[in-house]
Amino acid sequence: MNKSELTDALSIAQSNVDLTGEAQPFDGFGLPEFKPTACTRRQVARLIRWQCIQFNGQLDAKALEEIRFHGRKKFIVVG
Repeated sequence: MNKSELTDALSIAQSNVDLTGEAQPFDGFGLPEFKPTACTRRQVARLIRWQCIQFNGQLDAKALEEIRFHGRKKFIVVG
């Protein structure tokens, strides 16, 4: 996943788009044995909502950095 793909996913995550039907292929993405996986921007957006959006609506920057760090090599964004 590159910077523009992450930026696109972040803007989707911060919008009112319904992402409840998106699959979550990211369980354990921070573990060393997690294999690179193909995903869509919408799936990454759902991950961002799950990991980063706080109850007050603000972003948790540390959690977003974790997604960016691991996603560089482990998320292959398609479509």
